Amino acid sequence: LGDIPDGTMVTVMAGNDENYSAELRNATAAIKNQVARFNDLRFVGRSGRGKSFTLTITVFTNPPQVATYQRAIKITVDGPREPRRHRQKLDEVKPSSLAFSERLTELEQLRRS
Repeated sequence: LGDIPDGTMVTVMAGNDENYSAELRNATAAIKNQVARFNDLRFVGRSGRGKSFTLTITVFTNPPQVATYQRAIKITVDGPREPRRHRQKLDEVKPSSLAFSERLTELEQLRRS
């Protein structure tokens, strides 16, 4: 890539074998000082925790420039996440059978997990 003028639009797309085109939010940015900064770029809906994907970057110059990066992985802002655990469903325990203070304790434990 050579010098790209400020204001040139850049988009990113992601996909894998299970989802050829994942829905992304905030996937378009403008070039400023040779950098496209994507503010709050995120996957919408289920994106496949732990799955790799192909990232496609399109720079809308004339002609457009397209780059792909294979086997990319998704990283959260707060770092890697633990695998999902199956939690006890609230409807397995009748809320009316618990005292109010016990219910608050249960809700606090769920909030922390």
